[in-house]
Amino acid sequence: MNDSLTYTNCYVAYLDILGFKNAVNNTLESDEILSKLIKSLEICKILQGNSKDTSNGHINIQTRFFSDSIVYFIREDITNLSQLFFMVRFLQDNLWGNGYCLRGAITKGEMYWPLDDENKILTVGPSLIDAYKLESENAIYPRVLISRQLFNDITEQPQVAKPFGTNGTLINYINTGCDGMHFLDLLNSSITRTVDEELKTDNGIFSIHFNYESESNYNKIVSHVDKILSDGLKSDEDKIRQKYEWLKHYKDSCSVSS
Repeated sequence: MNDSLTYTNCYVAYLDILGFKNAVNNTLESDEILSKLIKSLEICKILQGNSKDTSNGHINIQTRFFSDSIVYFIREDITNLSQLFFMVRFLQDNLWGNGYCLRGAITKGEMYWPLDDENKILTVGPSLIDAYKLESENAIYPRVLISRQLFNDITEQPQVAKPFGTNGTLINYINTGCDGMHFLDLLNSSITRTVDEELKTDNGIFSIHFNYESESNYNKIVSHVDKILSDGLKSDEDKIRQKYEWLKHYKDSCSVSS
């Protein structure tokens, strides 16, 4: 096999926008819903750069966006895992601001890493299948699961949480549900999210600028989640309402712990 066609060990995030189908249907009746949906999709599109600029240089990243699904994958290097978590957090915060929740899963394993623009759109690998199955079969609620294998790596190889978290190590930002599933603790009050956060792009390279000393944006994010809950908990469909009941329970538990 040609060297350019081999698999590469990667971290893979597979993410879905919950309620996307209903949102599209509702755009026929509301320009406001259409506007929020377009803004959400624009954020997804902007994060389609080839690499992320960080304080330690560029991190090569592959991104795919189709319909209501987003896929990020980076080469396996646990020292860069915080950057992937940071991207997921940034995307979720922006979607919360427009009334939408993410559901997804992050795994580690093999992915095809295209080495030229011609094959750039190709997205294939066992780890993507694993992430898709974990999301579709186990996530259920608006949460981003961490695979068991990846959780074990984070536990056994402690990594500084920055930039994803303001202190501690990554394991401090992983929560565990009543079902034993591990998920990103995206409402942890110690996560890095500042009021001066700004997304910039330049020739396929994107960066998220912020100052660690700036005021936290946590309370504003919680207010967005509260608005989502006020609408979602009114749903007449049990399956939909249960998702928001889980989100309320999670949010309330974060408020107590902070």
